[in-house]
Amino acid sequence: MGRLGPLTSQALGRSPYDDVVQGEGESDPRAPLQMYDERGRPVNPETKQINKDVIRSHNEVMLVIGVAEPENGITESQAEAARKHQQYEEDIGHTLLKVGRVVEAAGAWGVNGVRHRILLYKRYAHVPFYQLLQYERSQRSLSAHLFAGFPCFLAKSWLKRYYPSSLFKDNLWVRAASSWVRLHLGVFAVLQQTGVISSSQWLPSPSFFIPCSAASPIPAPPPITSFTPSELLRWTGTLALNAAPLAAVYFSQGVWNAVRATVWLSIRLLVPQPHNIVKRSQSRAAETTQTPETPRPSTPTPAVVGEQPRNGRDISRDEMTFRALEGQQPPTDPVAVGAVRRQSTFSARADEYPSDDDETEVVTATLISFDVEASESTDVPPGVWSAELRPNVSEGRSQSGQEPVYRENVLTRLPAVLAADVLTALPVRIITAPSEAIVWRYFVRSFLARRGLGLEGIYGLTFLDSLSWTAAANFLGLELIHLFVEGEIWAVMTMVAQHYRMSEDEWNEQHPEDSNPATE
Repeated sequence: MGRLGPLTSQALGRSPYDDVVQGEGESDPRAPLQMYDERGRPVNPETKQINKDVIRSHNEVMLVIGVAEPENGITESQAEAARKHQQYEEDIGHTLLKVGRVVEAAGAWGVNGVRHRILLYKRYAHVPFYQLLQYERSQRSLSAHLFAGFPCFLAKSWLKRYYPSSLFKDNLWVRAASSWVRLHLGVFAVLQQTGVISSSQWLPSPSFFIPCSAASPIPAPPPITSFTPSELLRWTGTLALNAAPLAAVYFSQGVWNAVRATVWLSIRLLVPQPHNIVKRSQSRAAETTQTPETPRPSTPTPAVVGEQPRNGRDISRDEMTFRALEGQQPPTDPVAVGAVRRQSTFSARADEYPSDDDETEVVTATLISFDVEASESTDVPPGVWSAELRPNVSEGRSQSGQEPVYRENVLTRLPAVLAADVLTALPVRIITAPSEAIVWRYFVRSFLARRGLGLEGIYGLTFLDSLSWTAAANFLGLELIHLFVEGEIWAVMTMVAQHYRMSEDEWNEQHPEDSNPATE
């Protein structure tokens, strides 16, 4: 009994703790070189590769004769067609999002101008709401009412969206200059809407952007008489006071953007949209748990076609929305190409000496199981058997219990994003109305006072001066008109997006070369 352990050890091979003992005698030159793993067990890579090829061939035969079928049935050509279809809808969605934002602003631009005039001028507190349209037509032309300041808005939007370029985006001075120009363009547009500056001038002159110039909103302080500390301090304080109205406008826009981002995100989460929660949670779990491994040349790996990434900066307006769109970048759920291999009964057999490499390289696909039992019919001759397909229990859930999978891209999410924009406008405009009224009254009063113009028709710096039932009715009624116009524009853009959407069958009919490529 004492020699049983050593005899067994000699029969199975050396252990990892035994020294390597070289054999004696001449070796056979025709014998293949025997390889061992780190545990001292003999391995044969050629035999392992042959076994894998046999398993693969067996699975391919089962797929061809119809005994087994792939889990998803996606071929390489179908995956390529799906990728092109997804990319097509991504490009169309981004284009329609930009067009929709511009159309929303253009359609409600005239309403925004009336809103600024209601918050600024006293005379609108004496005009009933049902006479507001007639009063506006008597004050200015239709073109001035609809398009005053709109060229500046287009220039500001273009500068914000397409500038600075990739060459200058990391330059602090270029970004500061871009913000300075956009601030002045926005101020010039509001001054044209309120009638302070003529609407016949499309863009401001270059001197409007230069501080302390004649046309700049920052007037120059009196010249320095001496370079004493008190005189320098007085000159600096006067310059700061002259720049205070423009600084107030800048901070007011920052408050508006912060309020809009908060309200937009809350409404965006409540708007119905195509959203694959199960698929996203599974992909995130796979990303956190899966460890990357170096692929072995002998192990066949199916090709993976990734979807193009979002936008929607869902979602600041550019950052959040284009994350939902501009954004927003769309989900990157990989699509496996090729059929899923089913494991045969041969591949399920364990080796005599399994190793860690064998456990990681084993084919994990499962074979469709059959329940073969004797037929109970007495009419059938003995020896005849019937086979019944059973669902794969290892999947853990039936096909009927799966969640529906939506086509999720920029084009399908476009109605939800534009609807969030429309629904966000009303509460944000009401919340920021007091601060906007005070800031623009302060700015316009200082702008007109420097030019020696009268200030009798403009409200004071307190918001309580404009509180009256007529002014409140005009303001709220105008906001409802703004909501109605934005809703109509949303309906039109939704119809346009629906026109460009195509199902998988429609895409394959229009692009047969993608779904059915010619075989060599």
